[in-house]
Amino acid sequence: MRTWTTARTRAYTLAVAALRRLLPGGESRQLPPMHFVDLTAAGRGGGGVVAASAEATGRPWRRVRNVLLVWRVGLAAWVVGTLSWLAASDRLDMVFFTSVNYSALSGVLFWLACATVFAVLVAKRPHRHVLWTITVVGVQVVATNALFLDVVYWALLYDTFTFSGLVVHAINAVAVLIDVALSSYHLRWAYLIPSAAVALLWVFGFAWPYFAASGNWVYDFLDYRNRSAGYMVGIYLGMTAWHLVAGSMVVGLCRLRDWAAYRRRRRSGRGVLASA
Repeated sequence: MRTWTTARTRAYTLAVAALRRLLPGGESRQLPPMHFVDLTAAGRGGGGVVAASAEATGRPWRRVRNVLLVWRVGLAAWVVGTLSWLAASDRLDMVFFTSVNYSALSGVLFWLACATVFAVLVAKRPHRHVLWTITVVGVQVVATNALFLDVVYWALLYDTFTFSGLVVHAINAVAVLIDVALSSYHLRWAYLIPSAAVALLWVFGFAWPYFAASGNWVYDFLDYRNRSAGYMVGIYLGMTAWHLVAGSMVVGLCRLRDWAAYRRRRRSGRGVLASA
């Protein structure tokens, strides 16, 4: 029987470690567990950035958890209300990727509000469940695509200022990024893959078939008929690069939040991040 070399053993170990990071509860580090845990946080022990900050500054954790509760309920009311208004006023055309992502973002934020209400008023203790990992993936997908689409809109598509345009091309990204900064879920580099997969699925699974069926492009900059091959290559490569940058910025915000909480707790002498 052939024996494994040191290089093969190391490659196998790295592959297993990478796989474990993709599974529920596989985060490499998490804030220390607290009384109040945002149940939308996937990971070992739970632990909330907001709650940890509350302990470090001496503020009651109950007050801080209520801030998150009020924020999430208010945000859910905003997105569901604006989504209903856009649909009723015939401004929600599901042909556009923006409308698809805003609908998904509304669903994710509404679920976050429900989960937070459950965490604060019912459970009051951390629970590990695959739903929380799915929620974290959903947050990262809609946050990344919101930031990606907003910049593309203002750079390439903006024509006339409207309130509906402001809602789905600016406020959406700001709102979900604030939620990332306030909460405790641990976004990950591995989740850049599903975020990009959703965008690619829309382009090649909808935009191209839509053009084949109707003869029209959803977005004019995707129309290759009167443009050079170099332009189209640049558009697709540029969009891919910007999507990866947008996803990295979202994960970077999560890492900055963790670092700030870590620094605050270290200065107060109340502990550090636990490593798995």
